[in-house]
Formats: sequence, structure tokens, C-alpha cells
Amino acid sequence: MKTVTTNVTSCYHSCPFFATSMDGMYCNHPFFEKRGWDAMIITHDNSKDTVPDECPLREAPITTVVQLRLVDK
Repeated sequence: MKTVTTNVTSCYHSCPFFATSMDGMYCNHPFFEKRGWDAMIITHDNSKDTVPDECPLREAPITTVVQLRLVDK
């Protein structure tokens, strides 16, 4: 296992919580888990080269634990 700390400087595909659905782009961060439509904070205007004002990661980095898998050749 490896711990990775990421500073989110733009939303879009730079953030591990960026997600899309038939309804549009949304934030899949656990902060929005029970808030339904409140997660729809991402627009084309605020998703590239910036972070939406409502983003929980705007001021703090995200730390994730990644499990590495060895592949036999």
C-alpha cells in the first residue's frame, strides 16, 4: 500500500472525485453523499484550470491510500 497526497488545482479529470452522469458533471466526494443535487457543483466554466467554490478540497489536499498490484509477465 502507498499513501498519496494530491493538491487539487483543477476539477475536471485532475480530481479523483470528478464524475459524470446523464445529468451532467458532479462531485463524488463523500461530503456530498447524502445531499443529492448539491453535488452538481461542476460546470464547464469552473471545471478547467480552477476548483469550484463549493469544493471541499479547495483549501486542503486529499490523501488517499493506493493498493499496488503486481502483475506477472
